[in-house]
Amino acid sequence: MLGLRLFLFGLCGCLMAVPRPLAAASPGSTYEGLIVVLPPADSTAPVARRFASDHLPGIETTAAELGMDLRQIDPAAAGVPAEVHLAPVVLYQNARGRSIFQGRYADPGKIAHFARTVRFVPQGAGEIVRPDAAVRQHGRAKVAALLKITPLTGALPAGHDEEDFQEAARAAFFAGLEGFARQSGARLSRSDRTFYFDVHPYVDGEGRLFLGAEIYSQFNCHVPVYSALSQPHAGSWAAWREELGALAGKLVVELDRIIAESELGDGFVALPGGLAAPGWEALGLALPENSADSMASFPAGGAVKARKWTSAGDSANGVPPIQFRFPPPLDNYAGVLPEVKAELRLTRDRGLGGASGWVEAEAKRVTLGEPGLDDTVHSEALMVGDYPKARFDLDRLEPETDEPLKLGEAARAVGSGQLTMAGQSALLSGIRAEILPVLTQAGEERLEVTASFQVRLLEPYGIYGPDGPDPANDTLEFLVTLTMEPQG
Repeated sequence: MLGLRLFLFGLCGCLMAVPRPLAAASPGSTYEGLIVVLPPADSTAPVARRFASDHLPGIETTAAELGMDLRQIDPAAAGVPAEVHLAPVVLYQNARGRSIFQGRYADPGKIAHFARTVRFVPQGAGEIVRPDAAVRQHGRAKVAALLKITPLTGALPAGHDEEDFQEAARAAFFAGLEGFARQSGARLSRSDRTFYFDVHPYVDGEGRLFLGAEIYSQFNCHVPVYSALSQPHAGSWAAWREELGALAGKLVVELDRIIAESELGDGFVALPGGLAAPGWEALGLALPENSADSMASFPAGGAVKARKWTSAGDSANGVPPIQFRFPPPLDNYAGVLPEVKAELRLTRDRGLGGASGWVEAEAKRVTLGEPGLDDTVHSEALMVGDYPKARFDLDRLEPETDEPLKLGEAARAVGSGQLTMAGQSALLSGIRAEILPVLTQAGEERLEVTASFQVRLLEPYGIYGPDGPDPANDTLEFLVTLTMEPQG
């Protein structure tokens, strides 16, 4: 039997193509539309070749579908303004301002969404400040590494102090990041890049240390771009500082591979510091004059107006609000929850720290796409007759910054709360969330919320998963996608 009892019901080498250069334009000419800063034509980096052959055509198609002009800049030929630190970079500009795409250039759908939204609310000015990061300079570009070390588990040594361990472990790890320098207030622009390192330490009864690790892109906090959880770095607890430094060295190698070879859109070519830096006007890309329909009531980077947000939770743009699956090799067991209700209440200053909220669902709406299997899940696993609803109540949300939510700027947070379903309630932690405030074409505020998490079935829910290897047969992975509307 597929003991799916838990469910989410509680919460929840090809040849390089020749780039098309910037169209001839006299200095001072204005421009409205998309701009792509190409990797320099002489670059041999795999990501440069892949961008030209695999990704640029999709961006060109997207611009055509949106009815927007597209200009392309080869930095090697024309130089590029100093605010652009790497390539490829996608920008959009009109009379309201100029914005740099924050996402994976391999995803034309994301680029289309970016262009639609920043037409009304361009990005706000200002740098991104990271309170504790390791930074490496790549020509013009900075690469920042942020670190999360989970509490030490296993056979804890006598007198273990977790707070002291965390402080010393962070220092040991950062020291092992060759070429990086730890900074207490790293200042990054929108054309710099950040990667998140997660480290999971475990010590067994024989004094052996195991360090699982993952690397996440700044553009996706849900799915790692590198994972070594199943094959962790192994060493001696007696030399745990040295082992953390050695792990950091390994992860730098993986990070450099991602930057050079990523097929997902996380790679880039850093532009050299001595590259010519003409202004946008000199390239014929001056901003148009302000038009009468510019939205002065929605300034770039302005805080959202509403505190209370709700969602009917039905599928938006064909994406179900909740998707779930068992990990490989059991990922053939997958399904959706096509409708939920949700509420999020921000703090008085429209921030996430201290926010409250909940998600509720009808358990009978869960489907794996097979009516017979759905009936079994509903009756035997979810017991919908006795427990028709499932609910998640948010206890805590820890954002990266204390700033209020701002239009056009994504905010990340880690959350925890109580997941109640099938008559059982348990703490759900490690929820990765991203909240992006946007405007519709009608000028209405929305929050685009995504969250991901894992739930173990047997403990505390007493649910047995499908036949297969542990822990895949006891773990469900969830992705939540909601569009929330302001209330009051």
